[in-house]
Amino acid sequence: MDISSGGNSTFKTAIELLGDQGAYYDISQGSSNLVEPPDLRKFDKAERERRMESWKEFIRKALVAIAMGKIHHPHLAQRVDSIILRMLDMYLRDPEIIARYNKAFERGWQSPEWQQMPTLQDLLRFCSKERLNLKSFEELDRLAINQILSQGNALLTSRLGKAIGQPSTFSPEPAVKFFALSGLSNEQDAYLMAINAHAACIRNALSHPKSLFIGDELSVLLKKDGFASVVGELCATGRKDGIAVLLLSQDFDAICECSAGAQILQNMVYRITGRITNSGVAAAHKYLGYDPQIISSNATESFLPRAADLYSCWLIEKGGRFWRSRFYPGEMMLASVANNQNEKEARDRIMAQYPPTLKGQLQGLKHFTQEYIAAVKEGKGFDHIGQNLEIATLAANPQPKVASDVRSNKSQVFAKIPK
Repeated sequence: MDISSGGNSTFKTAIELLGDQGAYYDISQGSSNLVEPPDLRKFDKAERERRMESWKEFIRKALVAIAMGKIHHPHLAQRVDSIILRMLDMYLRDPEIIARYNKAFERGWQSPEWQQMPTLQDLLRFCSKERLNLKSFEELDRLAINQILSQGNALLTSRLGKAIGQPSTFSPEPAVKFFALSGLSNEQDAYLMAINAHAACIRNALSHPKSLFIGDELSVLLKKDGFASVVGELCATGRKDGIAVLLLSQDFDAICECSAGAQILQNMVYRITGRITNSGVAAAHKYLGYDPQIISSNATESFLPRAADLYSCWLIEKGGRFWRSRFYPGEMMLASVANNQNEKEARDRIMAQYPPTLKGQLQGLKHFTQEYIAAVKEGKGFDHIGQNLEIATLAANPQPKVASDVRSNKSQVFAKIPK
């Protein structure tokens, strides 16, 4: 899951080149059914029930976050939580709802039955005094139900309603699924879409015995208590469902100061720190208890990425023990995630000369890698890469002629690496 400020994610090219095993979705451009459960058919009954409870617990927290929004009212939030829990229990025991879910999974993605899978709109129909069978009905119950319905229906009628309240438009099959959020300038929209993207990640994770959730660029969203809560819960309880968690951030503060910061840190086995500033040294001492003498080298020139040698420097910490290390990425991997504007433009120029097939794009990436790595090592610019290509034919194994005049700017090469 990647929250980018705009445009394509750093990892788009790499994910698409995985072929059928990888899928890249800009969740704001399609639909991800918030209340689509994980596919648990491969598990035995006991494991199915346990994982279903994990999914229900996550959806409960997501729905509370949506219902409460920016409202800080502890008593109302507590009652909203209890109402949503009861609503989910009634909903998931309803014979019609169960039948529609089962038919959707039996017939599969894109089938007519999939299009009839229950959605948030179906769930909200269970949010009433009568459907919930509330014996004693207090004023706080009325306020809680009204809060849930007003926020839920407002969401469904907003421009985000299609993205959250309709059957999912992406296949559940690929092993690697990348959910990207980009171009959402409205803070509340970004928040709601992030909750939905996170729900999609958890749904897919629970569908497999073991999985890895990666959250990139989540700094802004972690400031919101509702989102921080669901991430913290995942860190604390994900292991029992085989879910490992990797969080990437540009600063320590974003994770450590969020409402679930302590919960997240207590469940992080490894902490890996790249090049930081002097203020980052102080933050590492404050939040992680690092000895300044150990972490201060991360702010020196010796820790800068070495473009000519294609490596970056990292400090790995586990249980109070530290290791200084270098990371040497594979050349094609580095070329596939090059994310500065001039790097992406150079890659696009070369990739455009190859067939839009998986094989063709892999050949294009191989060609770009040769030009890109040479430019990086020589410290030149990327503006001329792919400018003078002359491809006589696009056969099964094209051999494009490449202009020899290639330049690059090494100061921007590893911008993505020092998280």
